[in-house]
Amino acid sequence: MEILEKYEYNLPEPITNQRFNEYIKDACKAAEIKSVESMTRTVGSKLVTGKVEKWSMPLSNWWTTAHQLVIKFGD
Repeated sequence: MEILEKYEYNLPEPITNQRFNEYIKDACKAAEIKSVESMTRTVGSKLVTGKVEKWSMPLSNWWTTAHQLVIKFGD
């Protein structure tokens, strides 16, 4: 309640998922999460495998899924 009162109940403008994803990646990069992982994805009907740095992988939908799994299975 103190925070709401401090800002006179004015909430910040919501951000887009794309901007939120950029913030997540910036935070991961700043935390030096730099190890390289192998990642396979489907492009058309083909499986494509490549290597990516971990900081570039998290997205908001990934965080939602991870959060739901923690709630479902506990930590």
